[in-house]
Formats: sequence, C-alpha cells, structure tokens
Amino acid sequence: NNTFEVNGFNLKFKLNEKLKLDFAGKSIFIKLPLDLEVSKQSGLFSIAGHGSLALTLRLQYEITPEFQLITKTELSDHSWTTPPVIDLGSLDIPVEKVVDMMLKHYDSVICGSIDKVIKEKVDEDPSPENKTSSIKPITDD
Repeated sequence: NNTFEVNGFNLKFKLNEKLKLDFAGKSIFIKLPLDLEVSKQSGLFSIAGHGSLALTLRLQYEITPEFQLITKTELSDHSWTTPPVIDLGSLDIPVEKVVDMMLKHYDSVICGSIDKVIKEKVDEDPSPENKTSSIKPITDD
C-alpha cells in the first residue's frame, strides 16, 4: 500500500523511476524517486497538493540463528526534485516546510509500515517444513 493517513491528511507515494540500492555492512540504502500527492477532506471542501522527492531509506537487517529476518527501516534523507505545493485554483502555495515536518514527525509510522510489509512477505512461505520463516540456510546438499 502506498497511501498513508497522517492527522487526516492522505499521503500517496508513487515511484516515478527505478529505485536504487546501495549496500554497506548490514544496511541497505534504498533511494526512491517518488511523486507525492497530499489531500485532506474538510467538510464540503478538500485540499490537494503534489510534489516529487528523492527519499533515501536505510534498512538495517539481521538474520537470527533461527533464520528469521529482522529489519529496522529509518528515513535517512530526502530532497525535493519538485517542491510540494497546495493547489488552490490557479494558485500553487508552497508547503515544503510543512511536508518536511510531516515526513520527519511520522517517519517511524511510515518506516514501521515498511518493516511490517517485509515481515509479512518473508513469513508468507506456505511450505509446511518452513513455518517460521521463508529464509533458509544454504547447504551443500
């Protein structure tokens, strides 16, 4: 799911190019070029805006002796390729600082959602011999 609700605001992210990965130790740095849509319904009126950013996430991982994958994702950096604006008719009102504060304040919610999805995807292996995790050891057999 690429939509998050934060204090009544809907944030929708869409990948606008291929993501890039960098590896360092037990961390994976994921650079996501994203289009962002922001909206809020307020009674009869709605507020909508848009922008584009390069979001860099740091995903730290560990594989336990039981071959379970544990991840911790955090927002490492972001930069605006198209600064966010609120659309009001023919006016575009810059809201970069407000959206920056929202990203910073709610990065744990967004990153926690990513960790949850990773855990669900890893744990969805249906094979009966692997009920705890879909990560298996490499053997010479």
